[in-house]
Amino acid sequence: GYQEAREGRGGRQMRDGPIGGDAPPRRRSFDRPADRVSPSDLPAPEGRKKLVLAARSVPASDAGGDAVSDANSGDPKQPSTKPNPFGGARPVDSTAKIAETERKIKDERDKAHALLAAKSGPDPTPVPAPKPHHAGTGAVPPLSKSAVQPPATGRRGPLIMAPKQEPVIKAQNAFAMLAMDDDDDDDDDNNADGRRPRRRRRRFRKKNARERKWQNLVVPDDLLETHGARLARALHDVLLAVRELCSFALEQDGRWSSLNNQRKYRVSQLYSSLLDIVSADALRDVDHLTKVAAAATTDLSKTTCAALLRSFQSSNPGGQPRSEEAQRQLMFFCNSLRFTSLKTPSPLAQVRSWTALTPYYAEDVKYRQSELVTPLEDEKTLFSLIVATFAHDFDNFKERIGALGTDDDVVLHTHWKQVQTWASDRTQSLSRCVRGVTLYGDALRLLARLEGYDDATAELLVRSKFEFLVSAQIFGKQRLAPPGSLDKFKADAIEELIKDHRDLKVCFVHVPLDPLTEDFASCLIGRDATSGECRVDFKIKLPGNPIIGEGKPENQNQAVIFARGAYLQTLDMNQDNYLGESYKMRNLLDVFHGDVVLVGFPETIFSETHGAVAQFAAISEFIFQTFQRFMTWPLMVRFHYGHPDVWDKAFTMTNGGVSKASRAIHVAEDFFGGVNAIARGGKVIFEEFIECGKGRDMGFTSVNGFEQKISGSSGTISMSRDLFRLHRGMDAFRVFSLFFSGPGFFISMMQTAWCVYLYILAHATLAVADLEIYRVYRYFKMTETQTSLSLSKEEGGYYNSIYAIQLGLLTVLPLFLKMTVDRGLRDGFEYTISSLIQGSWAFNVFTMATKGYNYARALIFGQAQYIGTERGYVLQNASMVVLYGLYAKSHLYQGLELFIYLLLFHVYTSLPKSLLYTWSVWMFAGSVVIAPWWFSPQATNLFWMQNSWSDWRRWIDGNFPNKNVSHGSWQNWHAHMFSPWREILSPWYKILVVLTSGLGRIVLTLVCVASLHGNTQIDGVAQISQFGVNTARMAFASSFTMGVCVVYYVALRSKFLSRKSWLSFPEHLWKLSVYRGLVRISLVVAWFGFYGVFSYDKVDGVSSSRTLAMTVMGCVSITACVIEGWSMIGDREIEHIFDFAMPSPDLPAGSDPKAPPPQRNWRHNYAAPVVLETRRCLKRARDFADFWFCELDKACGAVIFGILFVFSLLPIASVQTVLIWNETFSDVIKQRVRVNECIQEIID
Repeated sequence: GYQEAREGRGGRQMRDGPIGGDAPPRRRSFDRPADRVSPSDLPAPEGRKKLVLAARSVPASDAGGDAVSDANSGDPKQPSTKPNPFGGARPVDSTAKIAETERKIKDERDKAHALLAAKSGPDPTPVPAPKPHHAGTGAVPPLSKSAVQPPATGRRGPLIMAPKQEPVIKAQNAFAMLAMDDDDDDDDDNNADGRRPRRRRRRFRKKNARERKWQNLVVPDDLLETHGARLARALHDVLLAVRELCSFALEQDGRWSSLNNQRKYRVSQLYSSLLDIVSADALRDVDHLTKVAAAATTDLSKTTCAALLRSFQSSNPGGQPRSEEAQRQLMFFCNSLRFTSLKTPSPLAQVRSWTALTPYYAEDVKYRQSELVTPLEDEKTLFSLIVATFAHDFDNFKERIGALGTDDDVVLHTHWKQVQTWASDRTQSLSRCVRGVTLYGDALRLLARLEGYDDATAELLVRSKFEFLVSAQIFGKQRLAPPGSLDKFKADAIEELIKDHRDLKVCFVHVPLDPLTEDFASCLIGRDATSGECRVDFKIKLPGNPIIGEGKPENQNQAVIFARGAYLQTLDMNQDNYLGESYKMRNLLDVFHGDVVLVGFPETIFSETHGAVAQFAAISEFIFQTFQRFMTWPLMVRFHYGHPDVWDKAFTMTNGGVSKASRAIHVAEDFFGGVNAIARGGKVIFEEFIECGKGRDMGFTSVNGFEQKISGSSGTISMSRDLFRLHRGMDAFRVFSLFFSGPGFFISMMQTAWCVYLYILAHATLAVADLEIYRVYRYFKMTETQTSLSLSKEEGGYYNSIYAIQLGLLTVLPLFLKMTVDRGLRDGFEYTISSLIQGSWAFNVFTMATKGYNYARALIFGQAQYIGTERGYVLQNASMVVLYGLYAKSHLYQGLELFIYLLLFHVYTSLPKSLLYTWSVWMFAGSVVIAPWWFSPQATNLFWMQNSWSDWRRWIDGNFPNKNVSHGSWQNWHAHMFSPWREILSPWYKILVVLTSGLGRIVLTLVCVASLHGNTQIDGVAQISQFGVNTARMAFASSFTMGVCVVYYVALRSKFLSRKSWLSFPEHLWKLSVYRGLVRISLVVAWFGFYGVFSYDKVDGVSSSRTLAMTVMGCVSITACVIEGWSMIGDREIEHIFDFAMPSPDLPAGSDPKAPPPQRNWRHNYAAPVVLETRRCLKRARDFADFWFCELDKACGAVIFGILFVFSLLPIASVQTVLIWNETFSDVIKQRVRVNECIQEIID
């Protein structure tokens, strides 16, 4: 009727006269003008459904006397007294209203049938009388979809309540009425082409109603009797009440307005949408509805309804998640559904089985309560830090457990198990990995139920498709640990994980306590299906200890025998997974076809929110993922990178396995597995519609430790036979791609660092030699033209910008592109700019030097080493001993040498605005030297510097208390760092290394010799002989310098000036410093006196200070090269040099009494004493070099402490807090420093 009124077929007639009347419509004062179009007269939008309302009728017995007394209240001529159902207080189901509605429905039905009979002919369809409703029969009162009112004559009639000509209603109950409503809708929609899809859907629902109605619906009989009928009646009452509410909302108030019609139109469309949502065909059968209502009272249905109710009653109902991580997961999941590579998956019965494999050694499993509640400073604990970092997540957690508004400490103690799981899932623990990976099984179970499997069948199907295998190498040892120990806690936590996750299995290596009675074995632990306890399912005897190579690949290899899936997914312990991505795992398995044996997909770094360093580590991972796409196609050189790739297990186990495990060679064990797959005819692809979580290192030292491992393993890869054999089967383009995506990347890092070094060395030597201005003589004429050897101002800035882009600024380009694609243009721009402000360029420069140094070191020694890194929260600032011990040889020496060349250039240059030529080098040197302390919290605090200086001095002296930090002393650390150079390299190789590392000092020495007197010629010396004269003078001065160094070494190693003899009297150490200072001053004065007497030569036109400076630089450079060469002397040279000249060893006395005494020859008399003295001299020379390296480290440490002291005078600590660190963690570290300061003041 509402649709007819809008189209003009009934509304105007009802307003102006009776139906069928011939009188023309009368124009009244309150009618609209003819040219005015009301919103109600506009055509309905396409696809809209008309609304025909009906009121609810009740039995007369239920109405009682109220129905009779209020029978006349429904007179249409009287004003309406019906309250607004949305604002009134009158109950909707009052008896008077029911009686009035019943009478209206009867009157309008009779009129409509009479009119239809008059138009149809003399043989109308008889109208059946309504059947009386008796209480207790269980029948539902008749329900009509059309509520029509009689035409108004004395006042303006309702606009949308025009009567509808409809066939005779033959409904017996509400379900039949619902069915008739659908039939009426189909008849009305025959003339509307736009509604054919909706009509087609309804017919499809009717066709499949019986199959859908009774499918897999098993309900206990007691629930049918107790809950089924009651809920069915309640559901009917709710539906009828909704209809009555809508009918009240469409009542006329006697005045016409556009706003009222818009409101009524919205209500009608809302009701139409509700009819589309409700499956009316499923509500036709009372018995079926009773059965469904009873099924809704089962435990599973209650759990589901409770979850839905919590979602509506949450603190953020209907809104987007407050957690940024949750938003990211939802965004990626929704975006991935539109990927063209995401095809329709196979049915669950046809899904290929797979095993997820994770190696585990001794990492954290779960948090202990003592770890979370032990106070750090200012009543703060690790738990409070985690809560502050994940504030929204913790609020959601408290809401789930019903503790919203409760104090955190109360929640911690009353819900310890839940809090332990929640906190452990916010770090890189085994618990988080197990919880995430076992979501694969949960997703499969849900998909199985959606496909119609019952619980028992679905469980069997999932068990045959997926399993999670953790290879805990030392789990057997941990189980035997004493109670209360950390290993025992980890073993108990692993057993709890096995009991809580039915898809988890753990294997370990059984190490026999008595090798005579027991054997090594690989054991598999699972969960007993009946008791739920852990048990050993399988035990396989081994011939010996399987861990003979690198630990991680050997741990994988011994566990593969227990993986029964057709495919193998390799994961790390610090990974995570998400339920939305688990649904797409069968799509990933479907991509295995043809020669595809390895499928990779990206990872998202969930640890990037824990500070700037963690963010930079995540950025490098983002860039690598972006590069993997390009490596897959068109470069076609992607291999296996450990995780989270999925292998074809049958191919892998018969073609070399997933990894190689040779010690010190196959540190990058996963890469060689991918090389094997490609070399033996396999194909590797990379899909992007699925992802998993990955945790990276969050501290500066751990991140660089990871880079050391990766770059060192790349050096061994470059020299491997696998890569050599692989490239021989590739075309030129793939060979180039293989080079630049693998070894070429690290070679470019190494060459960039060399280029910066050579760049400033060239500028410094030209400035020292005064060759920036040179003379050009043309045509043998004496006119001279001055030209600059160096670049001009504009060219200098241009060439330096190239170095700046290469040194870390260019790496943000792929980051910007990825962030733009994933998060949008604005977020990508903000993320990139914020990372640059936080110092990502300095971090990239430092890691570039790390990669170059360790790659070159691996090429020299032919081996790499696995470096274990910590992935926990950074709660302490690193000591000077730790940072210097880690980065002195690889970074600090080179950075400080660059500072020296920069100072020489700026002192001797004659170019204006020389900073334009060297600003990028200053950035490089500053990043290499200061980055470890810049990314260490509170490194510029004076109190920390004081404690760090004390630790530094104790470490130098050899009495450092912590023997595990930097090998406990400087002497042990220096011997360990130089051990490969001394013991592995041959003498000729050592000479080459000394010449290479001392290239700058050698070049500077030559420049100092050549420009000792500038461009002035010495009187009485030919120009061609002047270089030889300068060389002799420099050699003489260098010899005396070496003599002074020897005297200094002997003096400070003497008993009187040795520091070890004074350590027992710490209160008198200042006297030793005075004595040593006097010795240093006296030796310096002696050197200057010797120079003035024997080496200085007055030359006109040459400054004496310049000659002195050239002599000092030349002597220091020569002495440094000699000392570095002597430091390369190894034990092999000391013990076995000139072995050919030594006599044969004598037989032991008494071994053969009849043997004649050995005859002495020239070897005994002359060669042996000389050789032994030579060996003693070599030993002393190495000790002398070690002594001066100790002095060098003291000087470097003093320079670094000086720089930090200057920074401490500036507000650097606050800048670090704002830019680099999580503010909560920084507050804890600040408070720790304050507490220590207070304690120190109290002690003093």
